[in-house]
Parts: sequence; structure tokens; C-alpha cells
Amino acid sequence: MKAFGGAFYPIMAIRKKYHDGADRFPQDIAHTIKHEETHMKDQLWMGLVFWAIVYYTFYIIYGYRENPFERHARAVSDGETNYYLYGWRKYMKKKK
Repeated sequence: MKAFGGAFYPIMAIRKKYHDGADRFPQDIAHTIKHEETHMKDQLWMGLVFWAIVYYTFYIIYGYRENPFERHARAVSDGETNYYLYGWRKYMKKKK
């Protein structure tokens, strides 16, 4: 899946069209915004520099899909859980 958004507090960038030029559905855009808001909350609580260091360390260890920050943000945006402080720690173990 291609990335449709990115956030580094206080800036959030969201793509409104798919790569083929088709418009994204409003509910897909809302889902992406909720995902990126989760990242921004983590950045505020942890501090931007510390968050970036931890995020990219996890990226090296786990890859993008299994990154604990990404897994937590997906769970929040999918409605599986609510956002909570340091919720990404629950996802530090690899999925089986």
C-alpha cells in the first residue's frame, strides 16, 4: 500500500487522490487523518526529536508495517482501540 499521509508536528500532509488520479473517498481521508493525529499526539508527548529517534530505530528493527508506532496508529484509526499515552509499547513484540 502506498502512503497517503504523513505528519511531523505541527504539519500534516494528506493526499486527496490515489496514484491513478482517482479521488479518495471521504471516509478514507478521515481514516488517514485519525492515523496521522495519533502520530502527532505521540510526537507532542515524547518530543519531536526523541520520537523521531525512537520511530526510526523501530523502523530499522521492525520495518514499516510492524513498527510499533504504525501498528498502534492503525489500531486507533481502525477503531480497535482508543488512543492512550505510550500505547505503542503494547505493539513492540512482532506479530506471529
